[in-house]
Amino acid sequence: MKTFRSDINALRALAVISVIIFHISPMTLKAGFIGVDIFFVISGFLMSRIIFTRNEEGRFNLKDFYLARIQRICPSLLFTVFLVLFVCFFLLSPKDYKQLSIDSISSLSFVSNVVYWKTSGYFDTASLSKWLLHTWSLSVEWQFYLFYPLLILGVIKFTPKDKVHSVICFLVLFSFVINLIVSELFPTTTYYLITTRAWEMLLGYMAYKYSLKENNNALLITAIILFLISYVIIDKSLLWPGYFAILPTIATVFVIISSSVPKKISENKIVDYLGKSSYSLYLIHWPLLVFYNFFLLEPVSWHFILSLLAISHFSYSVVEKKRSLKFISISYFIIISFAVFIYLTNGIYNRVESKYQYNQDEEMLFKYGGDGFPSSQVNYLAKDRNVDYIFFGDSYAQQYLGGFVDKAKQEGISLNLVTYFDHGCLVSPSLTRFNQGVEDTDCTNSFSKVEQLAAQYPLADIVIGSMWTYQTSHKYKSNNMDFNKLSHDEYFDILSDQLDEIKSMLGKDRKYYLIGVPVRDSNHSAQCLGENGLFFSKECKNSTPFKQMEVNSFLNDYVAHQENVYFIDVADSLCDDVVCKTIEGRFPIFSDGHHLSRFGSAYLAPYVLSHLPKIAGEYESTLSH
Repeated sequence: MKTFRSDINALRALAVISVIIFHISPMTLKAGFIGVDIFFVISGFLMSRIIFTRNEEGRFNLKDFYLARIQRICPSLLFTVFLVLFVCFFLLSPKDYKQLSIDSISSLSFVSNVVYWKTSGYFDTASLSKWLLHTWSLSVEWQFYLFYPLLILGVIKFTPKDKVHSVICFLVLFSFVINLIVSELFPTTTYYLITTRAWEMLLGYMAYKYSLKENNNALLITAIILFLISYVIIDKSLLWPGYFAILPTIATVFVIISSSVPKKISENKIVDYLGKSSYSLYLIHWPLLVFYNFFLLEPVSWHFILSLLAISHFSYSVVEKKRSLKFISISYFIIISFAVFIYLTNGIYNRVESKYQYNQDEEMLFKYGGDGFPSSQVNYLAKDRNVDYIFFGDSYAQQYLGGFVDKAKQEGISLNLVTYFDHGCLVSPSLTRFNQGVEDTDCTNSFSKVEQLAAQYPLADIVIGSMWTYQTSHKYKSNNMDFNKLSHDEYFDILSDQLDEIKSMLGKDRKYYLIGVPVRDSNHSAQCLGENGLFFSKECKNSTPFKQMEVNSFLNDYVAHQENVYFIDVADSLCDDVVCKTIEGRFPIFSDGHHLSRFGSAYLAPYVLSHLPKIAGEYESTLSH
């Protein structure tokens, strides 16, 4: 049995370079994330070769298998987590450092894929603040290492010898079908979880089973063509890993089976080094990229490349070498204990200046203003369901609820509201949105929920909050018009038609209140205030230059030609003719660049409530006493 194959090492080099380029510059190599899929197939091949070969020789030992995986994976992972925790001790705020401790524990427990599945999507812009996001793939691999030998040994024990191959082929197909079904329903689940990634690693078994003793150039050429097609047509807009994931994974299988990668390529010194150090390169590149993003530095630079090569070389040449289980166990205990200590001390709270020390109640004020309130379902804030207003929209509507509730409690007033929110959806009669090419059925059905509420409460007025602006992910329910090709004027014509239709369908005798969009927080104030650590602090700007938002002008013009339709321009409460407020005292008005924080929601709540007559009267009377 060959112990080292230079062609597989070359595949590792291709995989890690693809991932690194994609993370540094997504537009340069849009399909770079397929490098992870290549790694998964390689892992499946290597594990299959170890298990089947040793089992046939009568020397496979489950305990030895697991210990070998620990010795291979843990040293460099422990080094990476320790390095990140050490550096971030000097950089991060207590809140962010505490979150990093949670991420560190999940990474070292090999459940980070589950944690990130529950909190964010892999392609979200917020991912660049997650220092250990890339460890999700290691968690998937480790979970595969745990169950795969048990699965294979079980199949061998309880299946006739001549049926073992057929059973595993069925499992490959079954996992792939499950992946396709789940990808339609829960795209993020498909990306992160072992249940829908297993087929890629099980494909590695196929590569092991059909590996050829003689070179097959035809298979290699086919693999190259499949890789080229993959790099041309695949991007993050596709469901992944869906149907298109067959291309790079089958290409990887064909390369392994063919055994015919020219030695001039596979044994090239650069390719050889990149392949052998690929694990360390993968582990180091992401936190280094987050570090550069933290300081708003340009990652595509010579010093980034040199830093990556230097740190990963140290990891590969010193840390990655086989370590004793005792050394690994002690290191693991120390680093896990440190992470737990960080968590228990709220991010080692007393590291930073007192003005940046926020207690848990104050940290809540940084969160999204609508946090803790339900979306995609009806929610009553009215006593005895005595509803004065039906309030619906997307996350730009829900962001006001925190402030509404806080002010209502403070002033002792009633919020006779019933709400329905669907994040990312322009809730309207004729439009829906598409997520990675798949229709969002919640968005499609959202307006019918509002219609039901309107029928139930015929005297209630309507309040609508929305992002309003250019919704390129939306389409008509009845046709596939591409909103990307619309001019702004054409889009606003569609928006005007939808507002007319809403008024017609819900009743023209009601009053309608359209909440405008607050300014954009170009300073990212919440992030700035939250990034003050021990040795690194920022002077955070408390305002941003005023710029009239086009959509607010549209809404203002729209209501001028309508009866019983009113515009609530919340920008008036934040802006003068020169600047718009983004920080008040020690707290941010926005939780990100555009959504209100809980503090900002409470800050704007009196202004919005004062424009809703059925609430404003009660609110103003409490203020007068």
